[in-house]
Order: sequence, then C-alpha cells, then structure tokens
Amino acid sequence: MNNIVLVGFMGTGKSSVGQELARRLQWPFIDTDAEVERETGLSIPDIFRHYGEGYFRKKEQDIIQRVMQGKRQVIATGGGAVIKKENRQLFRSHGIVICLRADPEVIWDRVREKDDRPLLQGREQVAKLLAERELFYRDVDLTLDTSHKAPEEVGRTILAQLGWQKKGDFSLQLIRVNLPIAGYNIFVRPGILSRVALYLPGELGKRVLVISDNKVSSLYGPVLFSALKEGNYQPTLKRVAEGEGAKELSVVADLYQASLSAGIERHCPIIALGGGVVGDLAGFVAATFMRGVPFIQIPTTLLAQVDSSIGGKVGVNLPQGKNLVGSFYQPRAVLIDPTLLQSLPPREVRAGLAEVVKYGLVFSPELYHLLEREVDRFLALDPHITTPVIAECCRLKTALVERDEREEYGHRMLLNFGHNIGHAVERASGYGTFRHGEAVAIGIAAACYLSVKLGLLNPDIFDRVKGLLERIGLSTHLYGININAVYGNLIYDKKAREQKIPFILLKDLGKPVIFEDVPREIITAVLKDLGAGK
Repeated sequence: MNNIVLVGFMGTGKSSVGQELARRLQWPFIDTDAEVERETGLSIPDIFRHYGEGYFRKKEQDIIQRVMQGKRQVIATGGGAVIKKENRQLFRSHGIVICLRADPEVIWDRVREKDDRPLLQGREQVAKLLAERELFYRDVDLTLDTSHKAPEEVGRTILAQLGWQKKGDFSLQLIRVNLPIAGYNIFVRPGILSRVALYLPGELGKRVLVISDNKVSSLYGPVLFSALKEGNYQPTLKRVAEGEGAKELSVVADLYQASLSAGIERHCPIIALGGGVVGDLAGFVAATFMRGVPFIQIPTTLLAQVDSSIGGKVGVNLPQGKNLVGSFYQPRAVLIDPTLLQSLPPREVRAGLAEVVKYGLVFSPELYHLLEREVDRFLALDPHITTPVIAECCRLKTALVERDEREEYGHRMLLNFGHNIGHAVERASGYGTFRHGEAVAIGIAAACYLSVKLGLLNPDIFDRVKGLLERIGLSTHLYGININAVYGNLIYDKKAREQKIPFILLKDLGKPVIFEDVPREIITAVLKDLGAGK
C-alpha cells in the first residue's frame, strides 16, 4: 500500500484523523492545504482574497502531483481537491482513497466558528457544496462517517478496514475494476464477512435484501446480519433452493415480491451471499427490479470468488437452455472472504482450483509456478496462500473485463481455455456427474495435448500440467466417457461456427493462441488418447 489518502468535505476530520493514522503507523503526515500555505507564505483565505480560487486550485494540484510521488504517507487533502479529475486519478494510482463524511449539521457545528473556510458563507452553503461534490466523493475506495466520533475512534476503524497488523503489513487486498460507467472495487480479506458494513459504498440505503440458498444462509447468514446491523443496516433474508433449479423466472418473480416486502428502493442494495447460481440470480433481480438497484457480491465458493462474481454477467435459465435470459450488470462491490472456503467439501475446492490453474496457464506464469510450489498449502486452505492467489485471479479477470466489458471484442474468449471440451464432457456424461471444474480440468489437459499435437507446446509443459492437476486430485482422462458424444457436443457448442471449433491453445505458459479450426482428425486422436489414459 503506497499511501493513505483522505478526502472529504471540510469539517469531516481529515487533518485530525490523518495525524492519528500517521502516529499509529509511524508514517509521515502531509496536509495539502498546509503545504499550499507554506509554499505561498499566505493563508488560504488570503490566497482566495488576493488571487482567487483558480490560483489556489493550480497550486493545490502542483503540490498534489509532488506529494503523491512519495510512499507510505498519510495525506489529508482539501475539501475541493477531488473536483479535478487529474487529482482523483493521482490519488487512486498512488494510494488507497478514503472519504470521510459527516452529517451537514455536524459539519456546520465544527466549522462555523472558524474563519479559514473561504467557500463557506453560511449553513445553507454546506448542503449546496456537498450536493455539487457528491459524485466526486463517491469516487473512492472506502467511506467512513465521522459524525459524533473522536479522531482516535475513526483512526482505529480505518486501520481495521485496511487489516493493519502490528508488523506494518495490511491484510486487505484491493482490486479496482475501472469501467467507463460503473467501476467498482473487489476487496479480498480473511474475515471480511464479519466487517461487511465497513466496505459498503457510503451512499447506499439502509434497507437490504440478502439472497442466499438454504445451506449457505444457515452457515453465514447470522454473521452477515450481525455485521450489517452494526452498520445500522436493516437486512431481510430471502432463501432460495440450492442448485441451478433456482435460476428460473418464477423464482425471480418471487424475489421481486420479497424486495417489495423488504422496502427495497432505488438506492437500497441486494446482496448475493453464495456461489455462482446465487450470484447470477440475485444479480439479475438487482438489474431488473425498479430498473436497477445496487448489487453487492459476497461469493462463498472458490469458483465464484475467482471468476463468476467478477464481470457483471447475470441471468437465469429457460427450459431451452442455461442463461438465455440475462444482462451485463456490474456489482457496486465484491467482498471476498477466503476463510469461507473452509466450509466447502474438499471436492468443491479441488474443482474450483481448476479455474485457478487456467488463469496461471493462460495469463500468469508466476501464478502457475506458485501453484506448483504451494498447491498443498492451498488445498489445506492456508489463508496466507489462498488470499494472494484469489486476489491475483481477480486482478487477471479484471484486466480482461476492463478491455471487453460486454464480450464484444473477443478478449474474454481467452477465459474459455479448457472450457469447450469441458462443457462437452459435462453434456456427454450427463450434468451432475462431474463438477464444472472437474470437467474443465479434463478440458485443460485436452487443450494442452492438442497444443502439443499441433507443434505449439513443449511436451514437458503438458506433463507438468497433468502432474499438477493430478496432485490437486483432478482427473485428466476420459475413462468411461463416450468419445463420439464428446466430439458431437463440441460441434454443437454455442461457440462453434459452421461446424468449425475454435480452441484456446498454448504456445507456452502465459502465451495463449486462438485456433479457429483445429482439424477433426487431431481432435478425435486427442480424445481417443485421453480415453485410453494417455
């Protein structure tokens, strides 16, 4: 973490809280208003009086550009510093940005006796300036209300948000998803479920609908509800059945009624607590209820944490197929707690790891090498391994989503590595025989073998991949599966065109290539070899 940057309206406590944080962290403290005064030799009211606001903003921007080059600093900014886009970009590129808020009446009580606020001419001006700057104050990573709180209490809360540990490290991993219209943050931290209210965007309404399945809600619903109530939220729980059967329009209609009963309005969030099915379903309800309400993802499975909770794809099924009714609807935040994986059956963890292996093979040799070294610790769910691995997968997925949010340009196609044969295996064996990740593992092995057959990939890498998948406990063969049925399902996959099957293949670790038309005889030879256990 480079810097902690405090933004917010005048009178919200940026300077006093910043000094408290700097004292606890033993970091330098910089107040940009004080730096302007020091550099010009004038007070801020005098600068406004003699040279005007434009001159002050230029000096402020110059100082921000300079101080943001430092590291491990606590920086308190002026109330209007967020107005300039260039300043906001500097804050986010060189630190974590925390907005301090307070009730307008509290702000007025704090500043009315002071004469160093040239833009504040009366009580009414507080509400006017707050409204003008509201969108800028939302463009932050974390938000905290300082009303009726001492700087010491606010400082302790911020350090708790960041997961500060005495040795100077922070357990919070923050990944920003920067999109043209609706960007959001992904927070990865062990134990974040019990602190949920600290990470929700500050402008959300207090009534909340939590959608979860019966099993997950019984495990984690009480912890989530306790955390929400600590933040003065008013949660309502709506349970749905487990599995794909919940992704039906009749269930959606029931959830609309539950939203009305819970008093959900346009600014009130719907929270998905569960795996990919719950995320798809709750996201679709959030996207369509009242033409869209805020959506929060709290994924509880490994597959959802590293993949399906990121990117905004939501939807439900029709009798004719999966996800035929849906939308792209980005969440307002994704909160990932790696400790929730401890309640998963080992088989689910192993299946989810197939997607992690995919990320390493296609995008990050460093991640793949880490898995080879530490896969046993991951399987033991050591948070010192699961947390950085999950965060890295989120970063890799985020990079693709930022380039191709709505799957219009083909960038996200690379995420399908191993999936066309994986999907074909699922259909040929009957849905439910394999977990999705188990079928993807077979597809990964097949894609690597195809790469070898086409002269793209060193056979030693194929052997390493098979070895890693088998160490995880995942199958890499097609014993007992009808090879002809697998090939037939490939031909009719939704990504096939005119019976030509596009494959994502590998030239090396981190070097994927798209093959639009792999010869049928090579595909069938690979399938037969895998069926024979090669």
